[in-house]
Amino acid sequence: MRERLGFRDGDKGAHSSRTMMLAELTQALAAIPEAGTREDFRRLIVAENLLGKRTESNRIRADAHLHQLYGLDPSLPVYRLLRRFWEADPDGRPLLAILCACARDPLLRAAALGVLAVPVGEQVDPGRVMAALSTVSPRFAPTTLLSMAQNIASSFTQSGHLKGKLQKVRGRARATPISAAFAAALGCMEGARGQFLLASRWANLLDVNASEMLDLLLSASRGGWIDVRAAAGVVEVRMDRLLSPAEMEWCNAQQD
Repeated sequence: MRERLGFRDGDKGAHSSRTMMLAELTQALAAIPEAGTREDFRRLIVAENLLGKRTESNRIRADAHLHQLYGLDPSLPVYRLLRRFWEADPDGRPLLAILCACARDPLLRAAALGVLAVPVGEQVDPGRVMAALSTVSPRFAPTTLLSMAQNIASSFTQSGHLKGKLQKVRGRARATPISAAFAAALGCMEGARGQFLLASRWANLLDVNASEMLDLLLSASRGGWIDVRAAAGVVEVRMDRLLSPAEMEWCNAQQD
């Protein structure tokens, strides 16, 4: 069921050899319309060399890694929502990308725990990221863990969670109402509801607390993206504007 929604699980991910490829994603989405299919991406990236790669093998790998990270298929709700939000929220694109990439890459998702636990302003020890990656699979060699940790640190720098080049320092990402709507949708797809959406792992990726998350969701509701009601400590978030009835059934199945 999670795969039908667009999530990927397991112990393999694009960050074993790549970052989240924000520049390549931005270039691809600028050239391919919202209704573009998986085959459209493959044709433009591989056959027409949209990304300007020097060899065919590099073009094939770039296409494969972007597919791993983002799905590139409108039949997958995780990607479809990323694509829908992308044009509406240029300022939120780094967070939209990291949210989607975390949903699609188990390595990045696991490492996020190590990154987000570091207080803002403190240096991020690669060992913390490597330890988080070890929870995905104990089979990784130390050199492999270090390489993946470096790729992941680069991705979290692109998203705004980290600052610096060689020495990474914890920064704070810039959340937007639309990125909050995407985070809430991902939480909903995993079976969370109401108040739990304000403190899900997806909300945590926005670097906001529960009160700030609610304010962002209320703003997204006023913008017509989602429907939010909050009164007397009770929060209701509806995703009817974003997900089809069949997709909501898949989401509800995650609660079982």
